[in-house]
Amino acid sequence: MSTFLELTNKLLRRLLEVQLTMSTFASAESTQATAKDCIEAAVQEIYNKEHRWPFAYKTGSVTLTAGTTEYNFPFTNPNETNAVDWESFRIRKSTTFNINTTPLRLIRRDDWLRSLRAEDEDNSTDGRGAPMYVFVTAGPTNSDFGGFGVSPNPDKAFDVDFDYYKVSPGLSVHDDETDIPSRFDYVIINFALKHFYMFKDNIEQAQLWTAEAEKALADMKYTLMPRKDSMTSTVINYGGQSGNGIRDWYRR
Repeated sequence: MSTFLELTNKLLRRLLEVQLTMSTFASAESTQATAKDCIEAAVQEIYNKEHRWPFAYKTGSVTLTAGTTEYNFPFTNPNETNAVDWESFRIRKSTTFNINTTPLRLIRRDDWLRSLRAEDEDNSTDGRGAPMYVFVTAGPTNSDFGGFGVSPNPDKAFDVDFDYYKVSPGLSVHDDETDIPSRFDYVIINFALKHFYMFKDNIEQAQLWTAEAEKALADMKYTLMPRKDSMTSTVINYGGQSGNGIRDWYRR
């Protein structure tokens, strides 16, 4: 991954400007300072163009509490997540609790309210067992980052892992690295040139580099993102079983 300094100097070379060093980076002025701002803006824009970049994929975890159904996400600031992969929730393998890695099935909160909440609330002290389902919730404290619920509510301190896509962590000092692979530095530079010429009110050049940046981004998406012809169906066949409503379905 390229550093903030490396990316800024790549942009400055394109502009035929004096490059920065580790010692001059923090005190950059004029065009050099603008170049730094444009690199930061470019990286942020690339992250915002697609929330599910593979290089932004991270794993989080929460330790459950016996009898507790709803949990806040463990995020502490808005720069941690763009989106949560709700199909990735799973109970971590534990020899202590004699349980293997167990995926949690995503259900709607309304379904939990209608069919499962009563039993979870009736067992809010000791819990009912190992969770089987996960659902979207605001979290017990209405966290800015939202939360999730599990059912049956746990009877042990299981660890739940999940995957999410983080936002750009931001660039500040010279050796900060972007998560974007170095082979796509040219995409960052194209977007940075767009921002640079927008700042300079050079509409013609800004439009030119906007078009170049979007073409480069399309190439990046083609390389990194799954395409329709290679995607796998996630439709689940439940075998056509009949029952007495959703309550019976959840009990299977």
